[in-house]
Amino acid sequence: MEKNCAPLRIGFIGAGRLACTLARAWANAGEIVVGASSRRAESVAALVARCPDARPFNTAAELVDQCDLVFVTVTDTAIEEVSNAIAWHEGQFVVHCSAACEIDLLHHAKQCGAEIGGFHPLQIFSDPEVAFLHLAGSSVAIEALGLLQLQLFRLASAIGMTPLTLRAGARLSYHLAGNFAASGLLALLLEAEELWEDCGFERRTALLALLPLSFGTLNSAAQLGLAKAVSGPVSRGDSEMLKRHLALAASRETGDQLYRELLVRLIQLANSSLRLTPDQVTELRAALNGAARRIIP
Repeated sequence: MEKNCAPLRIGFIGAGRLACTLARAWANAGEIVVGASSRRAESVAALVARCPDARPFNTAAELVDQCDLVFVTVTDTAIEEVSNAIAWHEGQFVVHCSAACEIDLLHHAKQCGAEIGGFHPLQIFSDPEVAFLHLAGSSVAIEALGLLQLQLFRLASAIGMTPLTLRAGARLSYHLAGNFAASGLLALLLEAEELWEDCGFERRTALLALLPLSFGTLNSAAQLGLAKAVSGPVSRGDSEMLKRHLALAASRETGDQLYRELLVRLIQLANSSLRLTPDQVTELRAALNGAARRIIP
């Protein structure tokens, strides 16, 4: 393979939702998607159906022989086993798409002369159709060196993604941050949903009413930054309302500790926005520190 950024023959070992989404996006962008192999024939069939020129391969070895760049899109626990079972070629590129696992899991491919890396799209892939629509504009964390890094950056740009360089050894912190920003929001919405249920609303009604509020907050954060997007009693320095919130949280079976932890961070953010006076910040912290806590049995 010539050492340039010419188009690569791309293959996937593993044909789950992530692989199907990426394969379709690159095929639509004019990249060469050779095909995929998987233990599940139906998964390969679904991927191939989205990529007109791609074909199924019976084994990973057969696929690898036809590709310049192979994405190992299996479960995290299977990455090393799959990599170790392949006779990689010198000059090939081998990449996994795990957020938390280090690229050292591909050490066997490196020993065979391949260049290894990581490519993790910062997006949700619960539904490949929805994920496909949201790839453009999303970021992707890339860990690679040299020509492989250039190629992965090129491939990210080809489907409208913003490439980010992830340094070696940082993947677990990166993954934890992603969980806070993604599923962490769901835990907060669950608390809000339960509070509205106490008000007499059905869960579904509560969620549909609360989501636009969440979207509005996220849009404000995108436009103004986190600190200036803070709203509610903390943003106004309203320590009396905060005391009432804390008393209610302490009376409930869940949510007290969660709300306290959130308030610590929210007060920090509000303080950094310079909207509050020093006295207001002191009163907010005093309200938090002085409020009764629910005793966990």
